[in-house]
Amino acid sequence: MKRRNFLATAGTVGIATTVAGGTVVSSAYSSINATVLLQEFQPEVKAVYENFSSQVQVNKEDMGLDNDHAASIVLPTRIISQKPSNIVYKNRSGQYVTLSVANGKERIRISNSL
Repeated sequence: MKRRNFLATAGTVGIATTVAGGTVVSSAYSSINATVLLQEFQPEVKAVYENFSSQVQVNKEDMGLDNDHAASIVLPTRIISQKPSNIVYKNRSGQYVTLSVANGKERIRISNSL
């Protein structure tokens, strides 16, 4: 009887460790992927992105966001389209983020569809 309990506990701990390890690997992959995608941003759009990122970080407490949720709003997972003064990317939350510069004005748009 004691051996069965030990094996059941060991199996549960093994599964939990595997899931936690997978989450860490997935998070690390997302960070690497986001870094690679950010290198593709044009300088004008990169300035808009940095402004957007800083606004979310400053206001995350006011909006009731934790670090992971704030990162999922800001970090790109896939670039949909890119022009010198406009970029559309999909964030980790599955939303589409459009960053653009027109006549010196920065525009940020977040939507669930294109």
